[in-house]
Amino acid sequence: MVAKKKAPAKKKVAPRKKAERIQRDEHGLSMQQRRFVDEYMIDLNATQAYIRAGYKSRGRAAENAASRLLGHVGVTEAIGKAKAKRSEETAIDARYVLNRHIEIDQMDVANIMNDDGSLKKLSEWPKVWRTSLTGLEISEIMMGGDPIGTLKKIKWMDKTQNLKSLGQHVDIQAYKEKIELSGTEAFEALIEKRMKAIEGE
Repeated sequence: MVAKKKAPAKKKVAPRKKAERIQRDEHGLSMQQRRFVDEYMIDLNATQAYIRAGYKSRGRAAENAASRLLGHVGVTEAIGKAKAKRSEETAIDARYVLNRHIEIDQMDVANIMNDDGSLKKLSEWPKVWRTSLTGLEISEIMMGGDPIGTLKKIKWMDKTQNLKSLGQHVDIQAYKEKIELSGTEAFEALIEKRMKAIEGE
C-alpha cells in the first residue's frame, strides 16, 4: 500500500489593510498641505514653507514643487482666506496703506522743531514722526573734555519715493502711463514719440 503524500500547506496571506482615509480640511487640503499654508503665511516664502511643512524635496526640486503647490486651488483659497483674516485682525488694507503714504507725505519738520532750531520734546512729536523715522543719532559735542552741546541727526523717509508709491496706489496710479495700442501703426507712433523725447533731451 502506497502512502499518500501530504498536500503542501497553504501559505497564510495577511489580510489587506484598508487604505487609511486622509483627513482633509474645508478646502480639501491634507494636513501637510494645511501646514504649508500656515508656514507660507509666516514669511510668504513658498520654498521655505514647503521645506518647513515637512516635504522631502530640496533645492530646485523644492522650489518647483512649492510653485505647483501654490497653484493648487485649495491652497490658493486657503491662503486668500488667511490673508483676509489677517487684514481684518490688523486692520491693514489698501485704504490703510494709502493713508500711511499720505501721512508721510504731509510730515512737516515744524511739527518737531522749535523756531530756534532746537528739537521739541519727544512726547510732543506727532505719532507719524515717532513711527516713520529711519534713523536718529544723538551725540555729545566735547571741548576740552567737557560737553558743550548735543548733536542730533534725524533721518526721515525718502519722501520722493513715498510720493511715487502713493502715485502707484491702485486708486491713483499717477505714475502709470496709460497706453492703448491698436495695431502696428499705434506702436510705431509710440516709438516715434519716444525717439523725439530722447533727441530733445
